[in-house]
Amino acid sequence: MPGGRVLFGGNRTGLPDKEVSSGNQAIIECVEKGLINTLGVSAEAGAVYFIELNGGLRLSRISGNPDGFVEVLRSIFGRGSAELLKAISKELRVKEARLGRDKLLHDFAAVIERAVKSAEGGSISRSG
Repeated sequence: MPGGRVLFGGNRTGLPDKEVSSGNQAIIECVEKGLINTLGVSAEAGAVYFIELNGGLRLSRISGNPDGFVEVLRSIFGRGSAELLKAISKELRVKEARLGRDKLLHDFAAVIERAVKSAEGGSISRSG
């Protein structure tokens, strides 16, 4: 891509900027940052491609389907999705602390946190 990569937010949503809610934009930014921090820039771009193409989930609208987003991550990354969900959850809570309580952001973060707890409860570490 000339000039760098395109993020989920802004013009890529397919909606005029004024129609993208601040909560939705915050969620998109947190998901991007969590994916990049965990996967790196190149792999994040691949993850976005698979989320949108194979998962059938437009990232510009993930705030309306957090359970679907979790399922898509699980289908793509399997057990590795737990680390992605943790990173995204952390970013969501940092953003929520900065912005104040936004219902959309709070509700999305709650679903992601439940998914993290579910993944942690289902994975039992066994040594040798």
